[in-house]
This record gives sequence, structure tokens and C-alpha cells, in this order.
Amino acid sequence: MPLAANAHGRASRVPELITSRENRWLKQFRAALAGEKPRDPVHPDAEIIGVEGPHLVETALGAGLPGNDNAGRPFFGNFGRTAAITTKIGVNTSFHSLQVKLDRRFSNGLLINTSYTLSRAINYGDDAAATATIDAPANISIDRGVAGFNRTHSLAESVVWAIPFARKTHGLTKWALDGWQVTGIFVAQTGTPLDITMSAINLHAPGNTQRPNESAVPQVFGNIGPGQLYFDTSVFSAPAANLTGPNRVAYAPFGSLTRNASGITGPGFLNLDSAIFKRFSFTERVRAEIRVDLFNALNHPNFNNPNTTFGGTTFGQINSTASSPRLVRFGMRISF
Repeated sequence: MPLAANAHGRASRVPELITSRENRWLKQFRAALAGEKPRDPVHPDAEIIGVEGPHLVETALGAGLPGNDNAGRPFFGNFGRTAAITTKIGVNTSFHSLQVKLDRRFSNGLLINTSYTLSRAINYGDDAAATATIDAPANISIDRGVAGFNRTHSLAESVVWAIPFARKTHGLTKWALDGWQVTGIFVAQTGTPLDITMSAINLHAPGNTQRPNESAVPQVFGNIGPGQLYFDTSVFSAPAANLTGPNRVAYAPFGSLTRNASGITGPGFLNLDSAIFKRFSFTERVRAEIRVDLFNALNHPNFNNPNTTFGGTTFGQINSTASSPRLVRFGMRISF
């Protein structure tokens, strides 16, 4: 951590040098402020991080153009091929964040680590395994948007507390009551963006994803359960099939919405895992630990995102949870 002596000979925080790297493939920048005072258990950190660079995504060469059905597939006319033919292309992605940490080192039986991240990731598809897939090959620009995994705000805190109440006791009382510790990990995050899609039948472009029109950013009601709307679905409408393709078939253009651009996010995530435990020493070789673990200690329900398929019977509704109810686990371990 960079420290500098001031006129009084005391250490003070100074900013780190802003670093930046750029080449034909990748751009990175980082600015950090970190520091500490001697014997001060509190340690703050702040960083601004940016990364921009290429990312390989999969796209279908055999996808059709709007209004052309299979005739719009590049390999249909000469070879009669309708199966997907994929290739990988490079697209530009980015990630920018402000990351703040405030740590209290273990002192007087207490340790606290706090971190907060404000971030935004832009990509063309979310790769759960290896390579993301373009879902509208006929117009790749539609796929550029906020990453499906993006959580704008994220707060995490961990605590370790050595309970001090029995430190000055003696004998059997000290053996039984001293040495207990409580730990906890708390996480709070905002939701992920909602990608509204719909049936692509009227698009007449095989291999492409269709999205509806959006007249305004929908209001979030926050309702949960069957028949209850999480957001206002009335602002969405199906693009009109008022165009005519080469094969004389009426078709609709792509909707005004692009990927993950509805302007709303799903429910946030909140969880606390905690534990209380004590270690015993019977002899120099024989030791034991008893503990109680609480997972989702607050018994707080976290919900999945609502149904985002326009025209579906449960469009805009949340009918499932993303977390389990509180779980309590008792344990004992003996080592020798």
C-alpha cells in the first residue's frame, strides 16, 4: 500500500499511479487509491477498472433474413440446406466498475471485511460454458447490450467475532464458555436485466430471435405469485406484419427492443450465512469442535426472474424461487 510521510512525519494515503494498457486486441485501465495508517486496523481501498476487448461469439451462417423463410438461408438455394451452420466471429465487449473495500483487520476479537462494486458489462451473448451465441444473425447489432449476468450493485460483508464475555473466567467455566466465535457472510445484489422475447413466426427468418416493440420503460410492480404481474406488460406490443417478402408472404420487421434493453431488472438477491462454533482442547493431541451453521439465516426468499416471453400465459409473472429456505446444521468434530 503506498504511504508517504507528511511534514509531521506521519504516514498518509497517496493515490497509486493510474495504469493503462492498449494494443490492437485489448484496452485496459485501472486507477486505485489504497492506504493505511500505522496501527490503524481499518484499511480502505478504492479502484476504478475498465476492460474493453474482443470476444468470440458463435453465429449461424445458415440463418434466414426476415421475410424470406428458408429461401433466405444462404445455403438453401444451392444445397437445400436448412440445418444450422455456425462460425465464430470477434465482437467488442467491455466491463467497467468501481470497486470499494473497507476492511477492519482482526483486532480485539473482531474482523470485518466489506466490499461494494458498481459495475456494467456489455456483450453480445452470455456464455454459460465456452462460447456465447448470437441470437439474431440477420442483424447482429440487436444482440449488443448489457450482459445477462450484470448486477449493477453488489455488496458483500464478512464478519468474525470472538465472543469476549468469558475471557476473565477460570477453570471449568472458562473451558465451557470461553473461545466461542460467530461468523457471518452477507450478500446483497441488484437483479439482472430482463430480456423480453416473443415468437418469431411472423418474422419469417429461421434461426433469429424476435422481440416486441416497447412504448415506454415498464413500471415495476414487484408482485410475486401466480396471476400477479412483476412489471407492467401493457407497454409491449407485437410488430405488425405489414411488409411483403420476395415470396409474397407478409412479415414483421424486428421489434424495437434489443437484447436486455427493456430498462428493468429482475428481483435482487439477499442472503446471510452464519455460524457459531467453539474449539476445545482435552489434551495436547485430542481436540474437538462443536458448531451450528445457518444457511439463509434470515430465511429470506430470493425469487427467479419473471417470465419474459411476450404473449405467453405467464408473461410478467414470477412463480418460482431461486433459493432454499433456512437450513440449520449441527456438527461436532474430534481430532487426535
